[in-house]
Order: sequence, then C-alpha cells, then structure tokens
Amino acid sequence: MWFVQVLGSFSALRVMDGGGSLQAFESKQLQALAGLQLASGWDAYYIGLAFYALSTLLFSWLFFQSRYIPRILAAWGVLASLFEGVCAFAYLNDRGFGAVVSVSWYEMPTMLFELALCIWILWKGRRVARIGKTIPVGVGGIRLVSTAVQGLK
Repeated sequence: MWFVQVLGSFSALRVMDGGGSLQAFESKQLQALAGLQLASGWDAYYIGLAFYALSTLLFSWLFFQSRYIPRILAAWGVLASLFEGVCAFAYLNDRGFGAVVSVSWYEMPTMLFELALCIWILWKGRRVARIGKTIPVGVGGIRLVSTAVQGLK
C-alpha cells in the first residue's frame, strides 16, 4: 500500500504538468485534481499502516510466547502495535482523529520497540570467538563442534 502511495504522488505530479488530455482543464481544476490524488494517497498510507501494525502485533506476540526476548519488551511491542493499528483505523474512519492523537505519534511506540529490539538482539547476539576455543553448533538436530581458528593448535 505504501508503494501505491508513492505511485499516487507521481500521478499527482503528472496531473499538475497538465499535458495531453489534461489541457482541457484550467489551472485551479488541475490543482484540485492533484490535491484529490494526494489526499487519496494518505488513505493508502493509513491502510498500509494498519496492516503493518497487524504484522508487528503478530511478531511481537510470537516473541512474547517464545520468550526469545524479554517478556516486557515483547509486551511493549504488542501494546505499541495495538495502539498503532487502532490509530490507523480511527484515522481512516474519522479525519478529526488527528486532532485527538497527533499523526506524528502513531508510529512512535512501535518505532521505539523495534529500535529496542534491534539493540537487544545485537547485544545478546554478539559472540567473540576466542582462538582455540570450540563453539558448539547445532545443524538439523546434529550437534557439531567447530574450532574457531583451524590449525593453530
């Protein structure tokens, strides 16, 4: 849906150019058509935002159930995704919702969750291989032992 929004923006530029069959319209009419095209692009954005919130909600719930990340972080992701999805649907139903909750705040909790998730995974996932130390690696149910540096022993 976000790709459709970008295409709609290019379409609005084409309308403002006024070439071809659009020469029959006056300048103010072309501006009104371009404005309508840009406004419908925001609808596509909020539809995409609702689906994005749904996908983030599912991944956060899976993280919560698997306990791969701390449960508090996963719960934050679930709540942030719910907030984002509710805001997207509310804005699609009533344009005045932007006065209740600022449009710039819709994505902030989810963005902070994803940033915290990336930092946590990078922090926990770092592994420093030491020379001569063996590291167990599981492959398809078979436990293998590889050497960090071959030939130094």
